[in-house]
Amino acid sequence: MAMTKKINLITQIAIGLIAGVLVGLLLNYFPQHKLWLVSQVLQPAGDAFIKLMKMIIVPLVFSCMVVGIAGSGGRALGRIGTKSLVYFFSVTGVAIVFGLLVGNLLQPGVGADFATATSAVVNTPVQDSSQGLGKVLLGIVPENVIAAMAEAKLLSVLFFAIVFGVALSSLDEQRKLPLVNVLQSVADTMFKVTNMVMAYSPHWCICVDRCRCV
Repeated sequence: MAMTKKINLITQIAIGLIAGVLVGLLLNYFPQHKLWLVSQVLQPAGDAFIKLMKMIIVPLVFSCMVVGIAGSGGRALGRIGTKSLVYFFSVTGVAIVFGLLVGNLLQPGVGADFATATSAVVNTPVQDSSQGLGKVLLGIVPENVIAAMAEAKLLSVLFFAIVFGVALSSLDEQRKLPLVNVLQSVADTMFKVTNMVMAYSPHWCICVDRCRCV
């Protein structure tokens, strides 16, 4: 009986990137189909992936942080909190640098017609850029944790998760364990959801790469 070899995720993403470039090139040769395909198929599919990624971040970060702190009885608070913040800033910094390099080298979206997308003028309030360290730190403390989660403010979510985890770890085992077990199940489930979302990422690559050629 022949065994079918499963293609790993990295290979699938690479295939999606190549397919995205080919789709973008084809749309240049068939402009009559470009507007409908981009607006009705490719753009919604790409936006769906972005929303899926935003959907999993908050429950995954919150549940993992609380379980990591409360499950260890609060002893690993300093280590977990420090590693989480270092990881957050490191990944964010690498993502910014990588995005700038790729954007300047490949220039995605060059030649695309964004006139319809920019037809509406949006007035955005001018923010004061001279905020001090105190205001930045104060901004991490959420006034409404539900609103912070809804807006995906990760630093505020991390702050609340640390406080919540410390408070939960101070309870006795009989009252603490049921909630820790629930949050552990939430974390395990969110990892499964993350795998499902990442399985969709090759399709997102097609939606993104077509912008380089359209």
